[in-house]
Amino acid sequence: MLTHPTLFLSHNAHDKPFVGKVARALGRYGIVPWLDERDLPIGVDMPPVLESEIKQAAAVALFVTKQAMGSSWVDDELAIALKLEENEQQLVKRVIPIFLGDKPLALIGNHHRLRRLWLNHDQQRITRLGASGKDAHGEHVPPDEVAKLLARAVFQRIGMTGASSINIKIDQRGEGPRTGAAKFLPDEDVPVAPTLVFRPNTDDRSQSELLLGDSWLAFTKAVRWALGRARHTAALEEVRLFLFGAQLGLALLLGQQFNRTNNIIIHAVRGSQVFCNASQPKAGFWLGGNEHANVEDQTHAPPLAPGKHPTIDLMVMRQELVPDVTSYRVATASNYPAVLIQHVQFVADEEVVAKTMATKMFKNAEAERIATEKFENAEAERIAINTIKNVVAVLLRLKAQHGTRSIRLFTTLPVHALALLGAALTNIINHVTFMEYRRDVASQHGGACDEKLYTPIPLTTQA
Repeated sequence: MLTHPTLFLSHNAHDKPFVGKVARALGRYGIVPWLDERDLPIGVDMPPVLESEIKQAAAVALFVTKQAMGSSWVDDELAIALKLEENEQQLVKRVIPIFLGDKPLALIGNHHRLRRLWLNHDQQRITRLGASGKDAHGEHVPPDEVAKLLARAVFQRIGMTGASSINIKIDQRGEGPRTGAAKFLPDEDVPVAPTLVFRPNTDDRSQSELLLGDSWLAFTKAVRWALGRARHTAALEEVRLFLFGAQLGLALLLGQQFNRTNNIIIHAVRGSQVFCNASQPKAGFWLGGNEHANVEDQTHAPPLAPGKHPTIDLMVMRQELVPDVTSYRVATASNYPAVLIQHVQFVADEEVVAKTMATKMFKNAEAERIATEKFENAEAERIAINTIKNVVAVLLRLKAQHGTRSIRLFTTLPVHALALLGAALTNIINHVTFMEYRRDVASQHGGACDEKLYTPIPLTTQA
């Protein structure tokens, strides 16, 4: 069974505007679309390349219109896919029809291949279950709805619904085009398992890409839907999250989706380092931290006044970067009391990498090297987990003493530690607003634009 989530989009050029929108939506559900205009390089001999891509794809989405059913290219692609189907025993077949044209029965009945395979004996019914791309008024249904239906089928094809382990890659920041033929995961030390590759769009990557507002809501809504289908699989025991290049808020979000209340273990991967939360008790808190680990500082985090503090600004940071947060809080007139929990530098944190890259001092490869060389994995993981345990202990104390139920989180923890923190906060804090560092603002203003240096992104946990 194939485990990677590529979906070959077979269509006619006449239907490309709608198909392109479906392709863009598929990435938000963890499916990698193969679309000729982006994935087919000029100068190649097309027939063997198309055959190879169809063989490697988990499935083929056939957009059925009059133009497509009359296309020799679509017919060639269909012939390859149907031949592959002959030797398969899967419930969900390789070719998944999306009926965009009028009178789909006539379109199938007039096709020399499909009328033999997809019509019943009286030629009055289509036997291959597909999805209608048009509503009762003949208008296209939203591309997102079509993408969701296709994603469900691909999940079945790659075996995600019964898997004990899955791989998840966030393909956000970086360089170059997001193409279906891209190498998803490193070759070494990655278990063979169903894989989801989440892409916010089909545009070329950039180092400073940031999802905010409607783009954040659309992407994370789709991600939550897809991971919900994976999470509620009874057999699922562990997930591997490949996070290098993802904005920090996404790491926290993924950790929230796979927490120990559902007995799923997270392996959060950043470069050569892997952090794991297997030591956190199932459906329990990560105990052993210091409930007084927060540092009281008259300038940055004065002692909390007696009484209720339902919302706090929580800084989990290295000391040298705390003044930046204080400048932001002053510039934006924050009324929330500040609580500071320091951590040492055990890898180059995301903000430092982002700030350095904003000055164009080094490229991706150098960022990756700096991000992974500070400590050996076991020591870095120990420091990360101890920091998270301290956060848990402090928040439990603040919850009991001051009624704290909501936090605005500023942090310099690396992305793979944040996934574990997201999981650990479940059942402790009702509402988390992640303060996302603005790479774009830092690169444009050199970090001097204090009031715009962070953007609040609301996340929700359960408590």
